[in-house]
Amino acid sequence: MTETTISLSTIEAELLSMEKGLDKISIQFGKKLLLIQRNKIYKQSNFTSFTAWLNHYLKTSDKKRTFLWESLSVAKFLESINFSNIEIEPSKPSGLYPISQIYKINQDKDEAISYINQLNDNKLTIKDLKQKLADIKTPSEEGGVEQPLGMWKIIKPVALFSLISAGLITALSVLDITIN
Repeated sequence: MTETTISLSTIEAELLSMEKGLDKISIQFGKKLLLIQRNKIYKQSNFTSFTAWLNHYLKTSDKKRTFLWESLSVAKFLESINFSNIEIEPSKPSGLYPISQIYKINQDKDEAISYINQLNDNKLTIKDLKQKLADIKTPSEEGGVEQPLGMWKIIKPVALFSLISAGLITALSVLDITIN
């Protein structure tokens, strides 16, 4: 059976079964979500988008939306750095999410792999990684916090105006933000 012939209902049943006993981010769970997203398997049940399917799935799931998105994010991150033979202790997958967010900003594969190895060797804790992610944010001259440009999502013009008015972003950073 190839990935494209797997039915959505089969994967949903596998996901629901995997959920039992999971209280932290799961790499395998994220890989299943990535399979559904990448191959557009959600269309088998006439969903127009992955997010629409995910919203439907959440009605039967015991997990929160953040668990699903973070597991998916970690799976994409590991794939993007070609780190498929990863062995993480059962208590450590949650550390991969802050590493994935640091990588998203810095795009430094060697740094990301180093953090993964340090996490495995107990040289870094999840708390340390969350602090490293927080440290990437730099204080602005006005005393607020500027988000790195890589962290910006698509922003609506009204929200953009509110951020500028509140002094949370500068006019120069607006030039790099996509407006829809």
